[in-house]
Amino acid sequence: MPSLLEVIGPVTDRWASHGTADQHQRVRELAGAMSAHVLLGIAPGEAGAAQFTAAFEQFVAATAAPPHPP
Repeated sequence: MPSLLEVIGPVTDRWASHGTADQHQRVRELAGAMSAHVLLGIAPGEAGAAQFTAAFEQFVAATAAPPHPP
């Protein structure tokens, strides 16, 4: 759990300071960052994080999950 808090804390702090936005996209980005950290030990900003994020976005797109609720 502490490793997830390392990823979640800075992200939710940024959300709080920037106000409302597309939360669905933000949560997808957070899910990708948490997956990279938990599954592969890649922290946000580390080498490989951008590559994992791109692969994660392809995975999400392939699930045909709508970007916004109906």
